[in-house]
Amino acid sequence: MPFEELRLNQFVSKGLVLHRINYGEKDRILTLLLNDKGKVRVLAKSVRSSKSKLAGGIELFSESTVGLAKSRSELYVLTSGRLDRHFGNIAKDLQRTMLGYELLKIINKLCEDGSGEDFYPILVSSLEGLDGVGIDKEVTELWFNVQVLHEIGSLPNLQTAPNGTDLEQANMYSFDYDTQCFAPNDRGSFTQNHIKLLRLILSTKNPRVLVQIENMAELVPATHKLSRQLIELHVQR
Repeated sequence: MPFEELRLNQFVSKGLVLHRINYGEKDRILTLLLNDKGKVRVLAKSVRSSKSKLAGGIELFSESTVGLAKSRSELYVLTSGRLDRHFGNIAKDLQRTMLGYELLKIINKLCEDGSGEDFYPILVSSLEGLDGVGIDKEVTELWFNVQVLHEIGSLPNLQTAPNGTDLEQANMYSFDYDTQCFAPNDRGSFTQNHIKLLRLILSTKNPRVLVQIENMAELVPATHKLSRQLIELHVQR
């Protein structure tokens, strides 16, 4: 490609690495989520070389500013990479690392090439949550799951029971998977406070806010379990 054409087809974006595989002797093929263009696949030439100046700007669990150029193939070409934020505490804990990989995997599967930029702030905030040593990883996963379910239009009805009555008219609830609603049930596992927590999560921009909620430790187990089940139901892993 002539130099003039290459320069015209270059652009710079904020990006997160969703997946990477080795290619050839020194290259990598990256799957990036960009804040303005969604998911793209990128050829990172010679980044596995010890002399590469690009490798440090495309780390997992990091937010970077990347320069990309269009090519004649379906892959973009990485032209520059600058590490802006590295969420280094994630890799210090095996369980947080495994959860981090799982969140990346979910977003990768949900996004088609050239789309998915609306998931970008969700993923950034989730990585911030996993990086925060004072935040329980289940709280971060719960926040992520609820935000993703809302984004794909699969969040349960948090306002009314299956019969249309207001949810605040009963003390205990079970979850009805057929109607995706909370149903009044004296032997149910959910209280009004569980439902209020799920509503609150929708209005927060970061899981760190949830740490301030009283009785959070009592509310997380049931809501976390439900959110994982709903993600598995609606998102093919």
